[in-house]
Order: sequence, then C-alpha cells, then structure tokens
Amino acid sequence: MTATELSLSAVDELRQLFNRGQYEALLTRVNQFRKRNKKISPSLDHALEAARAFALIYLGKSEQALPSIEALLKLKNPPFKEQISYARAYAAWASNERVTEAIDVVSDFTGADADKLRSQLLYRAGRYGEAAELYGRLLQEARDALKEKKHPTATSRWRFAGLGSRSAQVTPPVTAVEVEQLTSAVNELATNAMASFILAGDYQELPAIQEGLRQSYEVQYNAACKHIAVHDFESAETSLETADALINSELDEEVDDVEEATSPLFVQQAYLRHMAGDIESAKQSYYQIITGRRCDAATLAVAANNFTVAIGQLALGKSGLSITQDGTRALSKQQHEALVEGLKKMKATASRNVMRKLTSKQRQAMARNRAVLYVQIGRLDSCRSEIEMLKVHYPDDVLVFLVEASLLAKQGKLEAADNILSQAADTQVVRAARVQLAAAYDNKDGAAQLLQTLFPDEPAAVCTAASFLEQCGKVEEGFSLLRRLVSRSSGQLKEKANRELAAMLLRNGRYKESAAILRHCTSTAKKDMLSTAQLVVATSHFDPDDADRIASVLHDTGSSAVEQDAEKLEGLPPPKRKHMANRIPDIGENNQYRALDASSSHGKKKSKKKKKRLPKNYNPNGPPPDPERWLPKTLRSGYKKKKQKRDQVSFRGSQGADAASAEEAAQKMAEKPDSKAAQQHPLPPRARPRLQRRKKAKK
Repeated sequence: MTATELSLSAVDELRQLFNRGQYEALLTRVNQFRKRNKKISPSLDHALEAARAFALIYLGKSEQALPSIEALLKLKNPPFKEQISYARAYAAWASNERVTEAIDVVSDFTGADADKLRSQLLYRAGRYGEAAELYGRLLQEARDALKEKKHPTATSRWRFAGLGSRSAQVTPPVTAVEVEQLTSAVNELATNAMASFILAGDYQELPAIQEGLRQSYEVQYNAACKHIAVHDFESAETSLETADALINSELDEEVDDVEEATSPLFVQQAYLRHMAGDIESAKQSYYQIITGRRCDAATLAVAANNFTVAIGQLALGKSGLSITQDGTRALSKQQHEALVEGLKKMKATASRNVMRKLTSKQRQAMARNRAVLYVQIGRLDSCRSEIEMLKVHYPDDVLVFLVEASLLAKQGKLEAADNILSQAADTQVVRAARVQLAAAYDNKDGAAQLLQTLFPDEPAAVCTAASFLEQCGKVEEGFSLLRRLVSRSSGQLKEKANRELAAMLLRNGRYKESAAILRHCTSTAKKDMLSTAQLVVATSHFDPDDADRIASVLHDTGSSAVEQDAEKLEGLPPPKRKHMANRIPDIGENNQYRALDASSSHGKKKSKKKKKRLPKNYNPNGPPPDPERWLPKTLRSGYKKKKQKRDQVSFRGSQGADAASAEEAAQKMAEKPDSKAAQQHPLPPRARPRLQRRKKAKK
C-alpha cells in the first residue's frame, strides 16, 4: 500500500468513527496509527492531530484539545482550517479561556451553529444584553422551522463540516425524530434566552418567550429567578414548588440523581427565606447542602457563600455587642471562629473550574462578600487584595469604593477615605456613607455641611443636619436651617418641619417661640397629643395658668395603674441618670433643667483613699518606713545569703564522695579513645551500692 492509499484509508476510517460517535475509539486508532507508521507525511500527521482535537472536544476535554488546536492554527495551510478555528472558539467557551478573542473568531462564521456558539460566548463573557438579542433571533428561527416542519438548522450538538458532514441532493421529509429534535432545540433556546434576558434586566420579552413552551423544571426555575429579581417572593416560591414537582416526575427514582438535580431548587428556596428575614432557617438549609446533600460544584459554591453571609448577618444582629470607634461591632470569639470557618468553606468550594461555571454577577457578588467579611473579622490585608481584584474586573462597582474607604477610616485617614468616596459614582449610598464617615468620628459640623450639600432637597436630611449643628453648639444655625425648611415646604412636610423646630426651641429654652409654633400645630391637628404635651411644658415656664388649662385637654392615654403588672414594674431596673447633666444644653442662667438636676443630685461620689498603715512609734519627721517591711526577710531586695563554714570542704554525693575526685576520674575516662560515652556525657557522682537491710532480731 502506497503512502497516498495509506493516508486515504486512515482518513476514511477516522471519518467513519467520527460519524458513528465513537470518539474514544478514534483516539485509540490515531495513537495506534502513529506508533505503527513512524514515517508519515506532515499533511497526514496534521490531519490525525485535527481528528484527535475534534474527538477530545466532543468528549468534553476541551483543555486537552487546546494545545493541538493552537499548534495547527500556526501552520501555513492547516487541514480543516475553518473547522479548527471554529473548534478553537468552542474550546474557549468550554474552558472559559480567552472568551473575548473567541467571540471575534466566531463572528467571522455564518450559520445557526456559529450564532449559537457566539451567544454562549457572549453569555459567558457577561454581555447578557447581546446574548439575549442573539438568543431571541435563534429562538424565532427555530420556532418557524418547527411550525413549517423544516429540517433543524441548530441543534444541541456542534457539527464540524468535513468530518461529520453528509451530502444529500434531495431533502427528505421531516421524520418524527427530527420533530422531537426541533422541539428540544426550541425549549433549550428558550431556556437560555430567558436566563439572558433576566440577567440583562429586560423582563418585557419573557412572556413571549414562555408562550407555547413545554413545561420543564428549567423554565420554572428561570421564572422563579425572574420573580426574585423583581422582589416578588410569593410568585417565586410558587414557581420553585412547580419546578420541584416537575423534576421529581421527569427523573428516575434514584435518590442520588434526584438530590443532585433538586439541589439548585433547595438553595433557591433557602435564599427566599433568607431574603424574607428568616436567616437562621436559611443558614440551616445552606449547611445541609454543604455537609450532606449531593449537589453540583457550582451549587455548592453558592451555598457556601450564602452560608457565610448568613453567619455574618446573624453576628451583627446579636444584641450586646460592643461598638468600636469606626462604627463596626466587635465579634465574640465564637462568632469570629464561625466566620473564619465559613470563609474557609468559601475558598474550598470556589476553585478556578467552579468559578467558570458561575455567571459574572455571581462571581462579583462572591468577591464583594469576601471583601466585606474580611473587614468584619479584621483581615485587612486579605481585604485589600480582594479590592484590587475587584478594581480590575469591576471598576465601576460602588461597593469597592465603600470597602476601601472603610479600610482607610479604620486607620484614621478620614480625608483620604472621603476622597475615595468622592471618586465613586454620585449615588445616594455614597452620599450617605460620606455623612456617616464624618459623624462616626465626631465631626458633627462636617456631617451637617455634607448633609446640606449632598441632600439639599431632603427634609429628613435637613432635620438631621440641624440636630448635628445643635450638638456641636451652633444652635442659631440649626434654627435658621429649620426655618428655611418650613418656609419652602407645604402640607404634611411643613407640619413635620414645624414640630422639629418647636422641639429644638423647647430643648434650648426658647419657650415662647416654641409655644407659638406648637399652638399653630395643635390648632391644625387637634388629636396630636405629643404637640399638646410639649405646649403644656413650654407654656408652664411663663404662664402656669394657661398651661393648666391646656393640660385639661389631654385625655387618658389608655393605660391605667390597674392594667400594669406590679411585679413586672418592680423587676425593671432603675433609670440611669449618670450622664443626664451632660446631655442638657448649656444656655446660661435660663436653664432651669440643669439647675433642677444640680439641686436634686448630691454631686459625684468621691472615691475614698486607702488609709496607709504605719508602724508603731512612727515619727513623721524621721526617715520613711521600709515599704518591704511586710515581706519575709528572704524575699526582700536587700537580703544577702550568708554562707557559713566557708573553710570546710563541701561534700557531695552519698557517703562523702567529693566532686574533685569525680571530675578527675571523668577527665581520665574522656582521654581514652574507645570511651565514646564518656566524651559525650560527664560521669555522675559515685554512690555506694544499696545493701539489703538487716532484719532486727526479735527480743
């Protein structure tokens, strides 16, 4: 057989194996052919390598196929050039490597299969809007083909022309199998289109996509994701229950398969409880996924992330936690260890291969959660590395600026933290963070100025700014700020601003002005008992009779002494008035509150000094007593040990074995060349061997 005949027979055999789907046998045949024929032509060797790469892709081993494809593309005239370029793009989609480059490569191809691969690459790259548009067009084409009973143009399997192509001059009629393939293709494209539109935030096209679809758990799951995105949790729960019923009816009765298929539904149901506020129950469900339940790697990574976030939220929600200077809460040892273990689970489940299967929004959320949790447990270096990674992949993420500013604030660099926040997008969250940053570090004046600058049209922000000005001593500025708010407001907002102004005037001893405003408030809202009570307090300082008349209008609040539990009242702790005097503003002699509090209190209790114990017959004019007189003599600093009988020879060992003779003997033994043990360890003192005790004779 000549070389040409050998090449043709080898290619024909490989084509037959490829068409029959025997990819493992194809790989084995390529290896056997290369071993038996070491001197083969370069063109045949390249064809064998191309067949091997295609078989690896069909077997799901895209990473192993990439080196062969890269080597073939470097040739001047590679075999199956178009198919190899297409395979390069498909391998990039399967392995999530150089997706952007693969999108450019696939853009040069035409056909439904190329468009489907391009839509998959766009989805993997996070360009959900473009992917949704392309999926919508492919779905419409597939529905038209199904309606007109045409041959399928795009199926769920990729075809490489030249190896698996079939030549047919006359188009045969559509068979029942091909109709089923078209129906499956429509459902698959509709599922992918729904996912793309949901992630792109475009929900208007979803009803048209779902119309006429065969009910499946994938469609119901995507519908639940849409309801969650619009915060319709009841509809999401209904869709998840329907998906659970469908998946149990479609799959076999094997427990492992059902558990693995339903694990995404289980995690999504736990997420619904998490969003509804039942964090403890959601945490238990996440823990079941992590520890015992069978699930795929991507679901496990999502469950580990949500589990750790739930631990952090529960730790912050516990009462009794101390608050540090920067506003964060100090965790207990048990909570700190739980968060550390949760972060370890997140790291163990989020490998590189697993992260490729997640969407870009999921990867972004996990990175953001890690950064926040690192701040919570005090690992600032790890948080900085996460921030740098987020800056590279998600430069416009607002949370990155917030976390970075919090790190700088922990170090006391308030100006640098404010500069970081000023670089972020101008959103309500960033503005509120700048105000909180100033207020947390006792810069009340700066917080008030920021509130006036960043939220000039928000009544609540203006009232908060006036309160900050009052706390830092600028009472008149606070009054003028509230008066301007009253002048430009109307309706209920004006009434609320009037009440805030009256309360501030009352706190600072401006009783007549406060009473005038409160009279207006009570005239428009006669059922406002709080304003009426404040009016009584303000009027009592300059017109007690009028205050008594107004007080008669106040009705019973509905609680009487009969309804109160006496034992419960006795068990309540007494009110704390320790810092009451410091909270009352100082306005001079008119401050009757401070005078009343000062007259009723007995002042600060002075701590008694401990009386010094002096020795008997103590002379104050003489030297001071020894402070160590209470210690034993042996423990005093001036004590010196007295060695008696210095001239006598000190004996050591039993029966008077002296140290000099022992050292001399040890030196002699050390000089012997065959005595290795003597060179390493000195000899111990000699001792007389123990003798058996004699029994005393009986008398």
